[in-house]
Parts: sequence; structure tokens; C-alpha cells
Amino acid sequence: MVTHTGEKPFECDVCKKRFSVKTNLKRHYRVHTGEKPFECEQCGACFRQHNGLSSHLKTHSGQKPFSCVDCGKKFSRLSHMQSHLVCHTKEKSFTCSLCSKMFGRRDSLKKHMKIHSEDKPFLCMDCGKSFAHSQQLTVHAVCHSEHKPFFCGECGKTFSKKDRLKDHCTSHSGSRTFACPDCGKAFVRGEHLKYHLKNMHDKK
Repeated sequence: MVTHTGEKPFECDVCKKRFSVKTNLKRHYRVHTGEKPFECEQCGACFRQHNGLSSHLKTHSGQKPFSCVDCGKKFSRLSHMQSHLVCHTKEKSFTCSLCSKMFGRRDSLKKHMKIHSEDKPFLCMDCGKSFAHSQQLTVHAVCHSEHKPFFCGECGKTFSKKDRLKDHCTSHSGSRTFACPDCGKAFVRGEHLKYHLKNMHDKK
């Protein structure tokens, strides 16, 4: 009966968003925890919602029920088809009021606006660090994982991210490809340049 009255007695203690049904609150918590309990048995991809997994499974079956009305290109997901439609219009009618960056879709602008706000609802349960976007949390979570699939053929060291392996490989070549834009000093690794900028030029 609560859904008919509009009453929302179930409140999220993280962001204060309210829900009329307790199960919806439970599902909502996954936004903050990063929990993705629905796993694809074929590739290991995980999803917060069951319908996300159902939609994903179509990529393995080859089923593409969504067609673009302009060019006929087919897609396995409706969201992919909708994103594709923007390429036919080239129209970017949604503008950020803070930095003037323009977007073709309202949801892209909404996602972008989080960059300018202090709102970071995606919390890492391992270290407490929070992020504005769920993708950022997913990328960050790798640093807590022991899974390091990127292998250096020179010394055998493994890394959790491809860019860290690429950065590491420069230490074998001795190539100083990371140059300071302020003083010109060059470094073998990008993290060394970041340290230099922060401590010598007071840049974050």
C-alpha cells in the first residue's frame, strides 16, 4: 500500500535518498558499496542489477534486437543504440553551466556535473576512499586485488593495470619521456614527475 500513497519510509543512511520499498533500498546500497552480485558465467563480468546481467548476456548470444532507424546498425542493448544515435545528429544541446563543456545527452551532462561537486557516493569498502563515478571505484578497486594480469617480459614483475606496466617498462629502457612543463626536467616514470610537480612546483 505504501507505493500507492507515495510514502517513502526507507532512507539510505549514506545519501539520504528515500524509497517506498525496502528491497529497492537494498538494491540502492550497491551504488555506494560497489557490490555487483550478478556474475556472467561466460566472461566473469559482474552487475549490480539482474536486468544488467540479462542485457549483457545478449552480447554472448550474438542477439542484436535493437536497430538504428538511420543506418540500420544493430545493437544488443538499447542503451548502446541510444548512444549511437547521437553520431547521426552531432548535436550537443546540453551545456555545463560551470565549464561550458557540451554533451549530446542529458545523462552524460549529469554524470559530468559530479566532477564539479563534492558528492562522491561510491565508497571503497577496503580503504574508505570515495569517488564521483562507479567506474572510478571499479578501476580503483583493482589496487586492492591480488589479480595482476599485466606481465613485464623483461623482469617478470606483474601489475594490476596496463598503464602501470607501460610506465614500468620505461625503467628498463632508461628513456626519460616524462618532462616537467615548468622547468623541463625529465623523468623515467610518470609517478616521479607527479612527485616532482607536487613538491617542487606545488601542483597537485
